[in-house]
Amino acid sequence: MRKHIAERSQFRAIDFGNDGFKRLFYIRYADDWIVGIRGTLQEAKEILNKISLFCASIGLTVSESKTKITAINTDPALFLGTSILRSNHRSHRKMGAMRRLRRNNLGLRFEAPLDRINKKLSQTKFMVNGKSAPKFLWLHNDHDQIIVLYNSVLRGYLNYYSFTHNYGRLATYLEYILKQSCAKLLATKFTLGTMAQTYKKFGHRLTSPKGKTFFKPSYRATYKYMVKPNPVVGALSQEKTNATFEYLRCKNCDSDYRVEYHHIRAMQDLNPKISYMDRLMVKANRKRIPLCIACQKMKHRKRETVFDQTT
Repeated sequence: MRKHIAERSQFRAIDFGNDGFKRLFYIRYADDWIVGIRGTLQEAKEILNKISLFCASIGLTVSESKTKITAINTDPALFLGTSILRSNHRSHRKMGAMRRLRRNNLGLRFEAPLDRINKKLSQTKFMVNGKSAPKFLWLHNDHDQIIVLYNSVLRGYLNYYSFTHNYGRLATYLEYILKQSCAKLLATKFTLGTMAQTYKKFGHRLTSPKGKTFFKPSYRATYKYMVKPNPVVGALSQEKTNATFEYLRCKNCDSDYRVEYHHIRAMQDLNPKISYMDRLMVKANRKRIPLCIACQKMKHRKRETVFDQTT
């Protein structure tokens, strides 16, 4: 293992200056794993074939029925019960008297798969034919125990999916289904007839005589995994950029002083006929290029011809 770690340390983790660079991430939990790659379908198949050969060499078999190659732009990937997809979220931001639409089509979204959860609730008899139903297996328990059991199911789902982007929708849906199921079970146990009579007798939170109440969830996602302190955030507060972390040099003058990424909105905005920097971006087929602070200023002042180089 030490030998492999030493070999790995000789290679740079990120090299955007290399035209052959491909982003690839590997995550494993027990016997579940996922590989993310920004590349073509053929490259994904080649990587899967290499993984299969490696697993075969150590006596393991990759299950074809559980292995899937997908493009998250169109088809979400499922890993550890969580859907991973490309964001198509739209938000409105008010600026003065106007409201502007903002789109975030690049970031990843982690969502709780509501269809799978719905199927699981049906299998465990919390739902029948798409509607909430009493779980008669718990009918012999007293009022307090029934409330505790339903709360444990609700808390379990919400704790597991506390990091997801659709947490609010999940919390609303689960509370609605499980609370109705609990009310129907209590109506059956105490022969109250309907849910309306149950709510009238025990209140909106189905409070037991000993004070046990149905759990009231929060509908706001915690995003705990996003707010943990890390060295990258601390370094960014010191006016360092991603390009600095990647040890890049200016593509125009080869300087390593205060290198930053120059971004464009679309490739059609480039004009490679009159701009050397645009030619570099077209050649690399990327919408950003590392430039030092001096070249950045000259680029934005439209005086880059001073730094223009012959090809």
